[in-house]
Amino acid sequence: MLSEIIVPLFSLLGIVVGGIPTYMIMRLKGSAEVNKLKAETDKLSAEAEQIRLSRKKDDLINSEITNQLGQNLAEISLSDVDRACMTEYYIREVDEGSTIEIISLTLQVVLENYGEDRILKWVKGGKKFRILILYPFSMGAKLRSLEESDDESFLTKKINKQVLRLKDLYEMARKFDNFKHYNGSLEVRFYDGIPYFAYFRTENTMALGLYYSHIKGLQSEVVFLDKKTNVYKNMTNHFSVLWEKGDKKEGNKMTLCIISEHRMSFNDPNDTK
Repeated sequence: MLSEIIVPLFSLLGIVVGGIPTYMIMRLKGSAEVNKLKAETDKLSAEAEQIRLSRKKDDLINSEITNQLGQNLAEISLSDVDRACMTEYYIREVDEGSTIEIISLTLQVVLENYGEDRILKWVKGGKKFRILILYPFSMGAKLRSLEESDDESFLTKKINKQVLRLKDLYEMARKFDNFKHYNGSLEVRFYDGIPYFAYFRTENTMALGLYYSHIKGLQSEVVFLDKKTNVYKNMTNHFSVLWEKGDKKEGNKMTLCIISEHRMSFNDPNDTK
């Protein structure tokens, strides 16, 4: 009778005792998995926080620019009020940059935005400008003139007016300063083609001013491009191709002006037409 009671008790005890290691192993295994999951969760949380902070920083930068310009970052309508904001933007970006590339129809906006004295000061300080303007006697100048007016010589006259102004700047550089004091450079070339946009780039930023067939360039929008985009890279290459073409024209008549430590020259297109 007693044996009938004791034997089952010992059997039950054996099961309990034998199950303890298994239970402990499973518990430890479960703890390891929990810890692993917790570590992965913490990692994901840290990455999410980094993304959030990065986006917050970008939002602050975009907000600052947007507040300064008073418009959406991607598209800025150039009313009379916004024009002053854009001028401030261009001046600030040149101040902060060292290499400046510009494509302009007539050079008017460049000279008005910066002024001759400021441009020469920048060149003295080491900034390097490469500027392309539309060749005044090109078919592109005639076509764009008809889009902006009824006179096909409209842009030719405007370009030649700015060429004379640039010549005055050049003479100022020659007359009042030893050109060897210029640590940077200013080089202006013509391009012969159909103008689609104005272009401004430093190593920090890029802006495109759109040209429409029914709106003058000064009244159209400006689009800002992120340095990481393919459009930014393609636009940079586009400028380089136009720049090199301008240097290979017969008689180098497409190089209008050079102000630098090593070379000073000015070629009036009206003299080589």
